Amino acid sequence: KVNALHPYLEEHHLRFTIKILNVLYTYKKDYEPYFIYWLLPFQLSYRDEKNKAEEIYVIAMHLDLFVRHCFPKWTDVFTIASKIMTDLSTIDPEFYDHLKTISKIRTKVNPKDFVTEIISLESRQSGSATQYAKELMSDPVIFLRKWIGEVSKKLYVV
Repeated sequence: KVNALHPYLEEHHLRFTIKILNVLYTYKKDYEPYFIYWLLPFQLSYRDEKNKAEEIYVIAMHLDLFVRHCFPKWTDVFTIASKIMTDLSTIDPEFYDHLKTISKIRTKVNPKDFVTEIISLESRQSGSATQYAKELMSDPVIFLRKWIGEVSKKLYVV
């Protein structure tokens, strides 16, 4: 519990937050749980008593700009992770082989631990869902994607 955030747990503030997230979702057709963490600083920064009716839209659009322009897209995260694995295979083939070997030892991974983009982008390219899941979850690149995505999205939350 963070005592400093208690004033923002009141019903009117929570309703305001929901309205902003609804506007953002209607506009963007996308939602991520971390939007909630980024929203509070925008709400505190953009208080506009004169234009209360437009305040929801202004905050939602500023949050959208922040999301679109401050972090890599998932396709870029995929590219970065693949490049790391390619570089690792040429620079340190022994370590690369070790990672590939140990990743196949225990392949039972909970897909809920991964952001949906990491799995959904990959699943579109695969024919068999079962085979895809087994191969994907035993490939070290999936963990690189997860870590890169989490780091880039959480940098501003801290």
